[in-house]
Amino acid sequence: MSIKVLLFSAIIFLSSFVFLTDVNLAHAATCAKENIRWAASSNRIYVSGSVVCTLSEIDSLVSQNASLTLEDPTNKVWFLGSNLILEQGATLDLRGGQAGGDVNWLKLKSNSSGYVEVKAYWGSINIESTRISSWTGSSVDTKYSDGRAFIRAVSYLESDGVTPRESRMDIKNSDIGYLGYYAAESYGLAWKVRGVTPGIYDKVEVYGDIIGNRIHHNYFGVYTFGAYGGQWLNNEVDNNIQYGFDPHDDSDFLSIEGNFVHHNGNHGIICSQRCDHLVIRNNSSSNNVGNGIMLHRNANDSLVELNTVNDNGDSGLAIFDSHRNLVRDNISLRNGKYGIRLSVGASYNRVEENDFGWSRLNGIILYKGSDQPTSGDGRPKNNLFVNNEVHHSRDYAIVLKDADYNSFADNNLYANRKGIYVRGVGNTFD
Repeated sequence: MSIKVLLFSAIIFLSSFVFLTDVNLAHAATCAKENIRWAASSNRIYVSGSVVCTLSEIDSLVSQNASLTLEDPTNKVWFLGSNLILEQGATLDLRGGQAGGDVNWLKLKSNSSGYVEVKAYWGSINIESTRISSWTGSSVDTKYSDGRAFIRAVSYLESDGVTPRESRMDIKNSDIGYLGYYAAESYGLAWKVRGVTPGIYDKVEVYGDIIGNRIHHNYFGVYTFGAYGGQWLNNEVDNNIQYGFDPHDDSDFLSIEGNFVHHNGNHGIICSQRCDHLVIRNNSSSNNVGNGIMLHRNANDSLVELNTVNDNGDSGLAIFDSHRNLVRDNISLRNGKYGIRLSVGASYNRVEENDFGWSRLNGIILYKGSDQPTSGDGRPKNNLFVNNEVHHSRDYAIVLKDADYNSFADNNLYANRKGIYVRGVGNTFD
């Protein structure tokens, strides 16, 4: 199947999820006392059943021993000192005043005595036009090493191995910051399919759109595992400890477009481990410590186009053990090592009409690397480079090290310190 056909299929699948949250909100029942349960032993508030609940409704129905406080009624500022769990189809509605809701800022307890989470576990979280952050009691929590408040949506299969229990978290026009730390599902904002059943990612998904937000100073900006069909559009994702966007294992058919991703402590955008049919378009991913955009370990059959990936510490673009991707019309300038790098058996990728300039080492590099490939011998092969501009590289314009049968046609190389270095067989330059 051609890349064009695959991408068209991606658009069709993506469009089927656009209005899912609105439908859920419209048809859910009113929040009632029987839907709210307080567990003092675990400091948890449970919201259960096919209902939509706001913080005001939960506060009016939950035990007085739970820690949920409207600190500033005028400005709609809330403090949550208990864990909040959505289950059995429940939805938490976190909307600010501009969107007709009751919460302009939700502060999540996060201090030396402990931290809380908000979790959809077969449930939904709808976040719109609000602010959410950790809170020590006097300020946001900037110390993540001892744990920090976080939000997650978790899907799973019932014990029969067949019945899906799916979760969703949508975030729109909001400010989310200072959440998360280094622990599974606890990175700040996380979407996760949980379980080890064979073929689980064909049986259950986790969903969520991320549109028009600022997401900053989290451990990871956005982390997904098994996500499907999300639209991640027009966000600013910056100053996160590790990655900006990190769609991970089997996160497929995502549209990552129009985002400003910068000053993150690792890669700006990394799609890793069997992510496929992605559209990564019209993003600026610059000034990140690692790569601007990276396709990693079978991130396949995807489109990467019209992105600006400048001033990153490693490469503007990186394709690692990934295949059949189309990379076109991107601008990759002044990166710390390379304009683009292909490694660990990357194959059958088409790289065309890109601008690779002022790279501190090479404009284009293909090399085997020391990591074990998923399959094969690890030598990049059968990649095509057409009509690219490669200029002002501080070392070679193009380097091939242990790379075979790659083709270069009609590329414009100029003002590089050196020209082309080749170690491999069957490579052609026209």
